[in-house]
Amino acid sequence: KTEVEQVDYICSLLGTPTAATWPSLETMPLYGKVELPQGRESQLKSHFPTLKEHGMDLISRLLAFAPAARLSARDALNHPYFQEPPLARPNNLMPAPKDLKAPVSRTQANADKTSLLTGGARPTKPKV
Repeated sequence: KTEVEQVDYICSLLGTPTAATWPSLETMPLYGKVELPQGRESQLKSHFPTLKEHGMDLISRLLAFAPAARLSARDALNHPYFQEPPLARPNNLMPAPKDLKAPVSRTQANADKTSLLTGGARPTKPKV
């Protein structure tokens, strides 16, 4: 898609940016050179109808127009959304269609368990 089509799609999903949603919008180099669709409201709720309040807050803050308003990766991982049920499970415990579910080796299952316990950090062997 062209850049104009991409901007149109973004505005159709997130709504048209305004000075309230993106304070530095008017200082952007191409501001005024590209015509933004006017008056569009966010359609995130209709695209993600099953998300509860915390899920909608997380996705809205990750997709905020203003960089200063966006969540950092660390803040996103600490967002309350990840504390509400259903909680994350290791990949080998996630449901999958039988024909797609590959057998999980004991090594992989242990790695998944270790990853959950260590926050993704892999244990290292001490140097001798």
